[in-house]
Amino acid sequence: MFVLSVLFYSLCPLVVLYLLLKRYIRSADKRYRTENGLNDGVKIIAFFHPFCNSGGGGERVLWVALRALHHKYPDYHYVVYTGDVEAAPEDIKAKVKKQFQMDLNFAISFVYLKRRYLIGSHLYPVFTLLGQSIGSMFLGFEAIFGCVPDVFIDSMGYAFTFPVFKYLGNCRVGAYVHYPTISTDMLDMVANTRTSYNNRQIISNSRVLTSGKLLYYKLFAYLYGVVGRMALIVMVNGSWTQRHIERIWDRKVVRVYPPCNTDELKRLSLQNKKHLQIVSIGQIRPEKNHSLQLTAFKEFVDRLSTEGVDSEGAKLVIIGNCRDDGDRQRLNDLKKLSDSLGIAGKVDFKINIPYDELK
Repeated sequence: MFVLSVLFYSLCPLVVLYLLLKRYIRSADKRYRTENGLNDGVKIIAFFHPFCNSGGGGERVLWVALRALHHKYPDYHYVVYTGDVEAAPEDIKAKVKKQFQMDLNFAISFVYLKRRYLIGSHLYPVFTLLGQSIGSMFLGFEAIFGCVPDVFIDSMGYAFTFPVFKYLGNCRVGAYVHYPTISTDMLDMVANTRTSYNNRQIISNSRVLTSGKLLYYKLFAYLYGVVGRMALIVMVNGSWTQRHIERIWDRKVVRVYPPCNTDELKRLSLQNKKHLQIVSIGQIRPEKNHSLQLTAFKEFVDRLSTEGVDSEGAKLVIIGNCRDDGDRQRLNDLKKLSDSLGIAGKVDFKINIPYDELK
């Protein structure tokens, strides 16, 4: 009897909170539809993409997906949840046209999220994955309070938003995963005590800290799998991501390669190239491991010299976007690394450049 009483009084506040949230979300849905002139029969499809104005490959996927859906379902209402509060809708569309040569000549509503900082890695110096995931749930609450869609699609990898939209908003949930939040490679790296972007040297050198982090990663991977299985359909961008997501989420996913517009690139001439130039394209993110690219390029240049090949014209061009202060700090660290390796004069960093300059 005592145990039942404890359970009752413990669960009562949670049940009341759940019912209050459901009621508030229903009123938020009515408010959004009234403000936008939508009757109850109009379907709303919403994409969760807090950095929609970054102009990277993930953003191309977002805009191509929106355009394709609108082509098939022109009567639906389309929403993008974004944290780019400084960018007006027309500015975002103008950047899409300039960066990707895409005309978004249909209505898209932008729900601006003022608490995007909650998913910033700088807020969580330890337990970063867990902190960002919990932060994404609170950002998900802000999103659903602004608009309650019929279909919710996470296109940036924030799987912990799924329960918010599925169980509170009664939404159908879908996802396009570019990169798993945690992978079996990350677990293996910790287990094998290898120092990397996700495993600091102070941890890899300690058996106790390694055991603790491995336990933390395994628990997080379990929770990541639980929320991942809440999605009705999951798409991934390649075989590597597919392998890891299917293993951790314990489900089948659909592989859909990202759209790449190669028409302009085909027109570029490959004749009369006098210098050896290596181009690396990717956002300045930890998982891209640009420091390894710099180290490999240093070894490449040294090997050319050792074999008597002129390396004077060899150059590494790193092209990418910086989304936040964390990315900008990584960029500064990469510049310092190239200087310490003695290759600063052979490395060019092209950040947030338009497509015309990239060509």
